[in-house]
Amino acid sequence: MADQSNDTPSLDGDGYDKLFERILANEGDLAARDASTRPSQFTPLLCSNCFADYGLSFDAHSIGVKQEGSCPHCRSTDGRKLDKAHLLALADTFFVRGSLIRPEYGGAPILQFNEHHDGKTNIDVDERLRRDAELLGNAAGIGFFHYGPRLWMLGEVEPLKALQDKATRDDVIKRVLAEYPERVISVDERLVRLRKRPQILRSPTNTTALHQGVGEAVASIQRTFRCCMRHRTSKCAFTSAGHGRG
Repeated sequence: MADQSNDTPSLDGDGYDKLFERILANEGDLAARDASTRPSQFTPLLCSNCFADYGLSFDAHSIGVKQEGSCPHCRSTDGRKLDKAHLLALADTFFVRGSLIRPEYGGAPILQFNEHHDGKTNIDVDERLRRDAELLGNAAGIGFFHYGPRLWMLGEVEPLKALQDKATRDDVIKRVLAEYPERVISVDERLVRLRKRPQILRSPTNTTALHQGVGEAVASIQRTFRCCMRHRTSKCAFTSAGHGRG
């Protein structure tokens, strides 16, 4: 009879759920973001005039819905209405994406929100914005908190670090070429090259700068030609170069 024992330690259902909840409590609410994109019946909770912070109110107005009737919270009649889906989108746009930091590699927000912090918003902002955050959070059933990002979000990735070391760079490149999926590109597709802080803008091998230089040369010729036609003088750069007087 086969041995049915399992020496691998495991958590019981309750223990696993508690551990999982503890992890999720410090992460962004991805489920809420997914819900914000699903169509549903529109039930306004707040409006753009509910917020005292100008930037938050401006963003709320830009994504809100123009609807007749007064706001259920502030009773304003000219503010753009926001239901839960719009409030979640506003929370993500203003607080999460608005607090994004970008080191040399990667990026991560300083602030996050999720339903585990509902009623427990705790962020270091001015009093007016804090009240707005609490209002938004209470209406949407979420809370805001300071986010401790995973280090890989900020570039602490071993292959990336190895790429920066000349001694290990070749091995990483070979691994990338071996493991990265291939794709055949047809002759009808267009490739666009993006450059980050080029050191020599006008290098002959720099195609972007070369095109720019050609454009500037053409513009210069056009200006000189207009000057020649206007002044019709031997002092004109065009005529002095032997191109005639008109």
